Formats: sequence, C-alpha cells, structure tokens
Amino acid sequence: MVAIFLAVVSLLTVYSNTVGGDYSGAASSQTAEATRHMLNATDWWSYYQAHRLRITVYSTAFMAAYASDNSTFGSENMSGIFSKLDNYDALMAANNGSVRDLFLQNLSAMPPSSMTKAQLLDEYLKGIEKSVSKAQDGSAAATHEEQEFARLMDLSSKNGAYGSKYGFVTTMLIVAVTLGGIANITKRKMLAYACMTIGIFAILNLALLAFAPGILGLPVPPP
Repeated sequence: MVAIFLAVVSLLTVYSNTVGGDYSGAASSQTAEATRHMLNATDWWSYYQAHRLRITVYSTAFMAAYASDNSTFGSENMSGIFSKLDNYDALMAANNGSVRDLFLQNLSAMPPSSMTKAQLLDEYLKGIEKSVSKAQDGSAAATHEEQEFARLMDLSSKNGAYGSKYGFVTTMLIVAVTLGGIANITKRKMLAYACMTIGIFAILNLALLAFAPGILGLPVPPP
C-alpha cells in the first residue's frame, strides 16, 4: 500500500516541481521585462522634459527678439506675451500655419505695434510647435511604458504567488516520499502514517491549486 502511494506521490512531485518552476520562471521573466519598461519610461520622460525645456528657451528667445527694438517694453507687456505663448503652446501639436499667423496677428496689436524681425519670430514659433509635438510624443510613450510596467508587475506577482505555492507543495511531497522510504526500510508504521498524512495534505493542496486556487487565497491564474 505504502509503495503504491509512494509511486503516486513521486509522480506528483515531478509534476508539481515542473509547474512551479514554470510559474517562477515566468515571474522572473516578467519582472525583468517590467524593469526594462520602467527604464524606457524614464528615458521618455527625460525626452519629454528636454522638449519642455526647449519650449521655454524658444519662448524666452521669442520675447527677447520681440522686445529688442523697443526700450519701453515693460513687465506688463512681458506678462501679456507669456500668457499668449502659454495659450499658443496649448493649441499647437504640430506645425500649423493658420494658428501661427493668427497668433502673430494678435501679438502685433500689443506695444510695440510694429512687428519687427517677423521672420525670426516666425522661426521661434516653429521651434515651439515642433517641441510641443515632440513633448506630447514623449509623454504618450512614457505613459504607455508605465502601463506596461504595471501590467507586467501584476502578472509577475500572480505567477510568483503560484510558483511559491507549488514550491511549498513540492516540498511537502518530497517530505512524504522521504518518510515513506524510511518507513519501508525500518517497517515503522508511524512513519508510514506520517508519510500518508503529509502526502494527502500535499495532494489536496495540489488539487486546490489546479481547480480552486481561490480557496488558498490565490488570484485567478494568469494567462
């Protein structure tokens, strides 16, 4: 009886060890992949920040060029252009000539009234537009990488939980096989009973893992 039980437990030990190894391996791979996505997200946020800085540089250069030919250009004027540039920044996602022309037209109504260095100002605005577009691309890419990081870490956590539980069951099965082997050699019934008790406990846990993992406090098995 014990010999037959040991044969079954030995087969289940191999199965449990294999499945547990697969879950643990998947968890490790997903953690590594998630780390790569987080590093990518950091790079994309740096890209975003770089282009936000370029927007500031272009905006500052724009105001300096606009004010350069007027000695009476004051802080009130500067504040007004800041406000207009902020609105312009929000509107622009790509090179849009009509929005740029309207902006320059509205700006020409502010002192100084003569739009000096119009070509230079137009080039600065084009720089703002391109940087706005690239900053938006960077933000979208960084957000996507962060979402992938969260998804993979969730999968890794689930696979890790299953891997740990299968590891526990495998250990119990190995203990049962060891006790059964000793019982066969020493002919001690107490060791045989211990072998069967631990083995049955491990088999029940293995069945719950396969068919009702929620009873063991585990989430739905990952795909």
